[in-house]
Amino acid sequence: MTDQDKFFKKSLNRAARLIDDREGVRSLFSQLDKLLDKKNGGLQLAREDLKRLRRLIVSYQRGEGAKIPWISVVWALATVLYFVNPMDLIPDFLMGPGFVDDLGILMLCLRRIHKDLDTFAHEEEARELAKKEGDNNETELKS
Repeated sequence: MTDQDKFFKKSLNRAARLIDDREGVRSLFSQLDKLLDKKNGGLQLAREDLKRLRRLIVSYQRGEGAKIPWISVVWALATVLYFVNPMDLIPDFLMGPGFVDDLGILMLCLRRIHKDLDTFAHEEEARELAKKEGDNNETELKS
């Protein structure tokens, strides 16, 4: 087992304990927002993927992602945990090299749960479409 595997395994274990703690996850997302607000080229590349993982986690906590396996949500949360931990395998204060391991974990997660992310994207689209149709129906009723 590599050092990176050991660090990520800790994140997986913590994520499994944290997954149903809405306040704890909200605090984690606050840390993620602060990190993503920094102007760092490598982080900008990961911004959209991390936002997608965030939406998946929030959807799970709301009970909306019924077709998404629990383990995939844990992987997403573990990836966010690893990403915001400044003292992982390569400390993040080493700007540039410090985020290489984080990006590697992100890519591993995206590969691991890609089918579930696709399912989630379809669920998101369906919810958005249903919401728009509901909004249109309300507008028509008011007219």
